[in-house]
Amino acid sequence: MFYRIENIEIDSLNFRLTIDGTAATVEPQVFDLIIYLITRRDRLVTRQELFDNIWADRVVSEDSLSSHIKKARKVLGDDGKQQRVIKTIHGRGFQFIADTEELNPQQDATGYTGLTAKTYRKPISKPLELPDKPSLAVMDFVDLGASEGGTLFAYGLTTDINATLSRLPHLFITARASASIVSQLNETPTEVAKRLGVHYLVYGQTQYQAKRVKVTLSVVDAINDTEIWSEHFDRSFSDLFQIQTDIANAIVVAIDATIEKMEIERAFLIPTEDLSAWENYHRGIWNINTTTAKGQEETQYFLNKAISLDSRFSRAYAALSYSHMSIKLLDISTENGGDIEKSYAYAMRSIDYCKFEAMGYMSLGRVSFFSHEPERALKYLNHGLQLNPNYAYCHALKGIASAHAGCTDQALHHLAVAERLSPFDSLLFAMKMAQATSLIRQKKFPEAVEVSLLASSYSNAFFSTYALTAACLELSGDINEARQYVKKALEINPAYSVETYMQFLPFSEKSTQLLISNAMEKAGMPIINTKCLNAKKII
Repeated sequence: MFYRIENIEIDSLNFRLTIDGTAATVEPQVFDLIIYLITRRDRLVTRQELFDNIWADRVVSEDSLSSHIKKARKVLGDDGKQQRVIKTIHGRGFQFIADTEELNPQQDATGYTGLTAKTYRKPISKPLELPDKPSLAVMDFVDLGASEGGTLFAYGLTTDINATLSRLPHLFITARASASIVSQLNETPTEVAKRLGVHYLVYGQTQYQAKRVKVTLSVVDAINDTEIWSEHFDRSFSDLFQIQTDIANAIVVAIDATIEKMEIERAFLIPTEDLSAWENYHRGIWNINTTTAKGQEETQYFLNKAISLDSRFSRAYAALSYSHMSIKLLDISTENGGDIEKSYAYAMRSIDYCKFEAMGYMSLGRVSFFSHEPERALKYLNHGLQLNPNYAYCHALKGIASAHAGCTDQALHHLAVAERLSPFDSLLFAMKMAQATSLIRQKKFPEAVEVSLLASSYSNAFFSTYALTAACLELSGDINEARQYVKKALEINPAYSVETYMQFLPFSEKSTQLLISNAMEKAGMPIINTKCLNAKKII
C-alpha cells in the first residue's frame, strides 16, 4: 500500500519512504512503527499493543519505545512539541492524526522505479513448454494480519521456501523474482501456469501475531485446475526455521513422493539463528537490483545491520558482495573506490562461513568475471550451479561470462535456461546484452539489434546497455539511430567511453571485442575519458 502525507510518500510493501521524491533511510522498527500507526489512525494505539506487535517476544524498555516514537516523528517532519502527525495521549498511548491519502498501487509513487506487474500485463501469446521434470512456482504468500512485521514475514518465508526447493535437482523451480511479478497480476492458476511454464503452483497465507506464526499452504495442479494438497501450520515464532523445513517437505511429497525427506533436509540451509538478522537480510535484498545510489545505500544499510546481529550470516555477506559490485558497475559509488575489493572480500567471507551457500559462489563468480578472471569466474559459477541447479542468477552470469569468452553455444544455452527459470527477472536486460554480444560474434547483426533494443527497453537498463545497442545499430548500418543511443548513454554518464566498456568486460576473443569497440567509436562514443572507471585485478 502507498500512503501520502503532505510531501512524504510511503510504500509499505517495498519499505520505502520518500521526502519530496528522495528516499530517506529509516530504521526497520521505526518504519514498522509508522506503518502500524498509519493503518490504525482511526483509533488510539496503546503502548502495550506496540510492544506486542512491533517487538513481539523481545524485551523492550519504555525508553526504547519513546526513542522510536521520537525518530518516527523526526522522519515525518514532526516533534514532541508540535505533535501534528503522531499525538501522545498521556498515560494511554499514541494516535496518528495527520491527513493521510491512500494511493492505489497502480498510481505512480515518486521516486519508485523498476519492473512491476503492469509491465507484463499482456496476453499470453504462446504458453511456455513444460519441463520434463516436476515444475512449480511459489507464489507470493499473503499476510492476513495488519502489521508491517507480518508483511515482512510473509515475504521472507516465501523467499526462503523458494530457495530451499530450488536446491533440489529433481524439480524445476521458477525464480522468485518472476513468480513475484506474476503474483501481482491476480490471474487464475491456469493463466499463471501458462505464463510461467509450470505444472504446479504453491499458494500461502500467513498470520504473524505476537509470539505465534500461522501458515496455510496449498499446492494446485494448474494444468488440471485442482488442489492436490493443503496444510495448516501453527507454531511459535522461535520455530521459524523448522516451519520452513516442514513446509518444504510437505510440498515436495505432495508433488513427487519419490523425493525422499532426507534430501530435502540436506537441501535446507538455515541462514541464521538470529531472527532479527533474518528480517534485516530480507529487507536488504528486497531491492538489491536497484540502479540508484540511494537504493543501494538502503540495501547495504539493512545487510550490514543483519551482519551486526549475526557476524557469521553467510548469505548476507554474499548479498553485500553483490551490492558493492553493482555500485561499481553503475558508477554510483559515494565513497573513494574500493567496491571491487569489498565485493571480493565479502564473497570470500560468505563461502568461508558456509561452503554450501550457492549465493556466495554466484557473487564470487560475478566479481571474478568483472575483475577479468573469466576462467576463475566460470569455476565458481559451476560450483554454485552444482549446489543449486535452479539458480537463475548463476545461469545468467555463466551465460554472460561465456558470451565474452567466445563460447557462443554455451552462452546462449545458459542465458535461455536463466530466462526460462525467471521469464520476468529484473536482470533480463543484462541477459539480453550478453545474447546480443553472442549474436555479434556470429555476425548476425539484425538479430543483435533486435535483442539489444529489447535490452534497452527495460526500465532498469543503464548506460552500458545503450552503448552496446549503439554498437549493434552501427554494425547493421543504422548510424543515425546508433548516435541517438550513444547520446542516451552519455546523458546518463558523461564520463563514459569505449575504454570504460572494455575495461569492465573481459573479452577473451579479441575479434568480437574489436567489432564492438570500433562500432561504438563510429557511432560517436569517446574512445578514452579521463574520468572513466578503473577496473583492476584483485586476485
